[in-house]
Amino acid sequence: MNEPEPRTTFPTTPDEPARADLAPSAAEERATQKDTAPDGVQPAQDSSPDPADGNDAPPDISDAAQDTQPDGAQPAQDSLPGTADAAQDTEAADNNAATDAAQGSAPADTDTDPDPADDAIDETAVDALLHQVKVAAGVEDDEPEEGDTASGDTDVSDADAGNATPGVTAPVPVAPGRVISVDTDEVRRVLEQSRATAYATETQRRETLLRQQSDEKRNRTIATALALVLVLALAGFAAYTAWSVVSNQQSQAAWDEAHEPVSTTLSVAMPQLDGVTQGSRIPVSVRGADLDGNAVDETRYMNWDGTGLELVQGSYSLSIPASPIGSDGTLFQVPGDVLSVEVTRDQPDLTSAGTLTFGEIPAADVTDEQISAAKQYAASDGADTTEATLELAALAESKRDAAVAQQRADQEAQAAAERAQYLVSCDLYEFELPEYWRGKVTVRQDGTTAIVYPTGSPNRLCTVFVRPASESSAGDVGNSLIYQTPLANGDMLVVWAPRWGYLVAEAEKNGTAAEKGYTAEMAQTLVDLQSGGTQTYAAVKADVDAHGSDADSIFAVDDFLNETLVPSIELKQPERRRAACAKLGCA
Repeated sequence: MNEPEPRTTFPTTPDEPARADLAPSAAEERATQKDTAPDGVQPAQDSSPDPADGNDAPPDISDAAQDTQPDGAQPAQDSLPGTADAAQDTEAADNNAATDAAQGSAPADTDTDPDPADDAIDETAVDALLHQVKVAAGVEDDEPEEGDTASGDTDVSDADAGNATPGVTAPVPVAPGRVISVDTDEVRRVLEQSRATAYATETQRRETLLRQQSDEKRNRTIATALALVLVLALAGFAAYTAWSVVSNQQSQAAWDEAHEPVSTTLSVAMPQLDGVTQGSRIPVSVRGADLDGNAVDETRYMNWDGTGLELVQGSYSLSIPASPIGSDGTLFQVPGDVLSVEVTRDQPDLTSAGTLTFGEIPAADVTDEQISAAKQYAASDGADTTEATLELAALAESKRDAAVAQQRADQEAQAAAERAQYLVSCDLYEFELPEYWRGKVTVRQDGTTAIVYPTGSPNRLCTVFVRPASESSAGDVGNSLIYQTPLANGDMLVVWAPRWGYLVAEAEKNGTAAEKGYTAEMAQTLVDLQSGGTQTYAAVKADVDAHGSDADSIFAVDDFLNETLVPSIELKQPERRRAACAKLGCA
């Protein structure tokens, strides 16, 4: 535990008069005040003895203190001199700082950790300390009565009071023989406390000032930065706007140029027809993607020579959806080819992609669907083509109808010629040979009798003849009446036929086939012609062997002739025939 410092005493003897502890400090304060006093202000007159007058100056109290101080102990006066100077320095610093703050400028010293040695001492603490010293010197009571003076020598005190400077403590004379006792621990404690208080106050003041200056500086910096950013933003926006306008104009011009349709040329082959020229343009189906990758599916048009097809740069597949219409209404067979092309501004010639070859369609073969499609696509090639398209479509229809009529007439004439070749005719009737017999049979006519034979064979297939109405024989299973009808003269027209399948089968069954000259090959030819190719001799023979005359297959000749030959019979002189039918009661 540290021992407290001893109290310092200052003895006074006749040889060395004692003096108050603060007398030197008061003199120094007056000297400081004289040096720092404002102009026009007289410093306080010092009433202490002046060594220059020959009077003995009191010895320095610091020497006496050192002589009476124990070894190693610091004199108490070390903490007293300079106190007033420190207070004045601190007050001056405060005034300068206040002036700087009022003018808006920062103090020159920006150290945020002030030196305690430079801080001012609280004047109240100093006054208390002076009072304590005076009491110890015997020049002032602890509780002075009203009317008492602070000085033992009234003349000197009055003189000092008359010349005293306000705010400065006058020196206090020390009575001879008095011993001044000062509590150095208390003095040091008071001084340290005063310095700590002043330091804390100054530190807080400086921190507040620095914080205010920092806030102001930060606000000014932020405002400046914001203003700069705003100016730069406005300048940048103006520059960007100007650049965008110019860039957009240039980009738009480049875009327009790149998307300008290219007039291409294709290879087209059209039939060379007399008097037929271009009526409507050729429709072209365009599918693919343009240079931007946009899907394209539309119809464009070109001339018959392959020119005039305008396409934006890109990759496409070209095909022909319908026929163009010729100047006279002619339609064409459209090509089924699909051309793959790459369209660029530098290469508008597309003839290397292939040739679109159109074919000729006979006018009579033109369909309503083809005419409708050609009319629809031609009408879509611009609004100004509507009237011309209607006229061309009407020409196509009329040309087709005329061709169809002519074709029909030609067909009828040809049919008549063919019919005449297979027509059997006499004065009373006529009939046509069945189509299945044409080229396979021979007809022999004698008057009103016509006999049909297989070519190269003497065996009759059927006989058409006229007999009197009085004869009414119907024949038997082997030879039978197939059909009869009355004629205008009262006779009957009769169709008679043998049933060769039954006759040959019975002859083979009876063993007389060879005798009669019947062979299986002959029987097959006869059965085939009489049935119109629906029966074979083997099937008929098997049926006859199983059922005899009741076999259904032997009557195939009846069905064939009634379906083909009989319907083609036409009687001549129909008025006389109707009269005969009325008389005979026939149909």
